Amino acid sequence: MIRVLVAEDQNMVLGALAALLDLDPGIEVVGRAMDGAEALRLVRGLKPDVLVSDIEMPKMSGLDIARCLHQDRAATRVLIVTTFGRPGYLRQVLRLAEEGRSSKEIARSLGISPGTTRNYLSEASQKLGASSRIEAARIARARGWL
Repeated sequence: MIRVLVAEDQNMVLGALAALLDLDPGIEVVGRAMDGAEALRLVRGLKPDVLVSDIEMPKMSGLDIARCLHQDRAATRVLIVTTFGRPGYLRQVLRLAEEGRSSKEIARSLGISPGTTRNYLSEASQKLGASSRIEAARIARARGWL
């Protein structure tokens, strides 16, 4: 039996991942966390075989958790996931938002729908703890992602 801990700050995604993993008779979901600090605490306490973690979460990123577990010489393997299927779009969307372009202009430039553009910008803002799309772009630039 593979013991798995799932860490994801979006409750719906967390529930879906855990439910899908639970369908496999060879996998047991032993815990769930909605932020990085909680995930690290649970991994250290529960010692799962695998941590499935979102890359960007409040308090501590999935990469930060992996770094800490490596330093701890923990046996837990880390699988980092993200809800963004196309990181290139997320970059280009944030770059264009940083320039002050509207969702319609961004969508037209990238060949995606305005609704998809708004979803990407909303998700980026939420993940980065930003109050606006421009602030999200500035945070992403400061972190070296743009």
